[in-house]
Amino acid sequence: MTESPQNAYQSTPVDYLTEITRLFGDYKKRSFAFMELKPGEKLLDAGCGAGDDLLAIASVMQGSVSLHGVDLDAETLKAASARSEAAGVEINFQQGDLTNLPFETNSLDVVRSDRVFQHLTQPEAVLKEMIRVTRPGGRIIGIDVDWGTLVLDHPMIELTDRLCAFARDHHTNGRSGRQLRNWFIKAGLKDVKGYADAVCVDDWGIATYIWGIRALVDQFIAIGGVDATEAETWWEMASKIGSEGLFCGSMTGFAMCGSVN
Repeated sequence: MTESPQNAYQSTPVDYLTEITRLFGDYKKRSFAFMELKPGEKLLDAGCGAGDDLLAIASVMQGSVSLHGVDLDAETLKAASARSEAAGVEINFQQGDLTNLPFETNSLDVVRSDRVFQHLTQPEAVLKEMIRVTRPGGRIIGIDVDWGTLVLDHPMIELTDRLCAFARDHHTNGRSGRQLRNWFIKAGLKDVKGYADAVCVDDWGIATYIWGIRALVDQFIAIGGVDATEAETWWEMASKIGSEGLFCGSMTGFAMCGSVN
């Protein structure tokens, strides 16, 4: 098959980041405001990755909150630490399993997790652990996309629907966005509130990058979900639509907040 247009964005990161900021800047700002952080509070980002959100929160809060991040991948954490040091921002990064967080019980004011639950084999256990380390009256924030809401405009409608369903079902928790409220309430959190945001993507290159469409098509072929020739036709049509500026796709993300007893 032809090379994915996402490579153009990988080779020109400034253009990529500019476009991502345009598409997701408001989503991020709203998610930060949703936490209602107060000066002096202690925040943990569970599954922090390279620390992008913590750096952004540090900028918003101007050093008035204590920031912590936990992730399983040591190399990613090294990069996160280097970036925070270069930015002159104090963030405590620790390697750890989200089912066994390296914090004392009731020691944090806010624990958040962004786009992590979709990958978890034990989401309820991780949520329980997030609650354990949060003080009574503290807040748990869960933010995740729902792969069941992925839509792509393409004339091969039936195949597109099957491909989107595969995108949902091959993730560990492809419906995690819509499940957050259920998990929060069953875990005993109080005053659970939330919202949903749909992001419309009109750039085919960005869409292939953030949703991994190239990989999805290849995986769908590999499991026998579609004939390779038909998939080639689908991909070339999508690429042509994208090159003509006619592409449109969307996905919805959910955010939930609950208070610890």
